[in-house]
Amino acid sequence: LRVLLRYRFTVFAVAVFVILGGYLRTVTQPSLYEATARLAVRFTSEAMALSSIREGGNYFRTPLLEEEVKAHMVQLSDPQFINQVLEALPIDKSSGPGPNPTLQPTATERFRTQFLEMYYGIRKSAVAFFDAVLMTGDKLISEREQQVMQVINRLEVTSGTEASHIITASFQSMDPISAAKMVNT
Repeated sequence: LRVLLRYRFTVFAVAVFVILGGYLRTVTQPSLYEATARLAVRFTSEAMALSSIREGGNYFRTPLLEEEVKAHMVQLSDPQFINQVLEALPIDKSSGPGPNPTLQPTATERFRTQFLEMYYGIRKSAVAFFDAVLMTGDKLISEREQQVMQVINRLEVTSGTEASHIITASFQSMDPISAAKMVNT
């Protein structure tokens, strides 16, 4: 207790900075919407023939069926496949949650919007500066590769939650319509 009282200003300052940092992280964290699709794997005729050979009515998945499900999961998270999905998506700039013109924002919402614009402007300029200083010319990636990596980071592919041949693909985005389009495409 004596040590805490001796360093009370330091303890108080650290506590205030932690609370303030947590609050700023909560305020600046954009809300993400998640879209989920369930895909049923159709097994090939060879895999089905192998499972019918099993005697005694054993309906467990054969290793070949399990490998086929895993192959589909790998394909869903493949960067080339995601690039094809991005090319197949229709370009629609009007979709997205925009401000409602009938409702006037409150003073708190206007302050939050201005604060977020300032925060993201500073963050973007700092990241651009560090990219310019640290990145070399031989390791630059294109804008399409950046989009593919963003999709891979927000895409989650799992199997076997409802049934052994069902693959669940979930995608998170700030726009619920674009999240649904990405998962459905």
